[in-house]
Amino acid sequence: MTADGADAGPSGLGRPVRVGLLVDSLMQPAWVAAMLLECLQTDCAEIVFVVSNGAEGAADGSPVRSLAERVGRWWTHRRTLPFALYTRLDARRYPPLHDPDVVATISPLLPTNVPSRTVVPRMTAFCDYFADSDVAWMHAHSADVVLRLGFRILKGAVLECGHHGVWSFHHGDNLVNRGGPAGFWEVSQALPATGAMLQVLSEKLDGGRVLFRSYSATDTMSFRRNCANFYLQAAQLLPKALRQLRDLGPDSLRVHHEPTGLWDAYSERLFVAPRPWEVASLFVRLAARLAVRKMRDLLTMEQWILAYRFVKNVADENETPDGVPYRFKELVPPADRFWADPFPVVHAGRRYVFFEEFLSAEPLAHISVLELDANGVVGPSRVVLKQPYHLSYPCVFCWESVWYMVP
Repeated sequence: MTADGADAGPSGLGRPVRVGLLVDSLMQPAWVAAMLLECLQTDCAEIVFVVSNGAEGAADGSPVRSLAERVGRWWTHRRTLPFALYTRLDARRYPPLHDPDVVATISPLLPTNVPSRTVVPRMTAFCDYFADSDVAWMHAHSADVVLRLGFRILKGAVLECGHHGVWSFHHGDNLVNRGGPAGFWEVSQALPATGAMLQVLSEKLDGGRVLFRSYSATDTMSFRRNCANFYLQAAQLLPKALRQLRDLGPDSLRVHHEPTGLWDAYSERLFVAPRPWEVASLFVRLAARLAVRKMRDLLTMEQWILAYRFVKNVADENETPDGVPYRFKELVPPADRFWADPFPVVHAGRRYVFFEEFLSAEPLAHISVLELDANGVVGPSRVVLKQPYHLSYPCVFCWESVWYMVP
């Protein structure tokens, strides 16, 4: 029980998690602003302090105006100019639906008169160290979790400021590649998945305890679209972790599928921004992928289908999926539509399959059903639910002899 008598669950905090923010600026990527808004709206977090990076240039987003300034910056970053050109061309050729580079202010999300402090860290080549006075100030505000959304690699006593550590996103699968740019090398190497993780920072680079991981299919044609996809997906890790901490307590975050204390090896290089020749080779590979895709589109048609199998002597309550696909019989829809997300139902000795039906001539999908007899004869499909918005996953179930659908 909490102090006000509310049930806190088995070992949960029973209240919103107290979160401190470490930022370079209150202007943050839009996915960060949306993530924080979800945490606040679902009462899994409250922001108790904000620490801003006062290092020179940390939050400098002002444009370079004079020709001399432009030339100087180009010369300083001459090795990565081809990569910068590629990112611009990529954004123009494949504009993402949710641009990861769009920024938004998080000021409206902060409590009125939230304690704030500007910190100028001691900087080495790659790391930031906080002064003892800054660490003491953070300790005084008693955050459960400190969320790193700025600064560089943190080292030293700042890592002990949150009761449950300093949490940070690592956009990339640290078991596959380490370094950056995040989401680029997965596209370059055409890896099937792009990973991300939320971890508790430690002195060991990329070696902190992983709280949660996420994976999204790599968009092998576009770096910008790939980032848009997996940044949005990774953003769900923070609300998930904070809800678990609030409802189940810190022990729930330590019960993880990745055992701690085990030796592991990372055999790849530490990735950095691609060199000019690497960008040139990527253009060649992208051209080849595009040619293959165009040829495939001319010669084939992508279509989602259903498949079924009758199995004898299996209890009705058996819910174990059949892992032998070649034994299934295919249900191929007409060429003008997709069938997906099947939910089989047996009622009064009759077999039905509810599914999503997506016609190529229509912008939105609906829910349809078809009937299979004991001999596998398929009846005609018919629409059972159509709305002015997209429908999928019919989620049909029976409760107390009444059938329900939650699409």
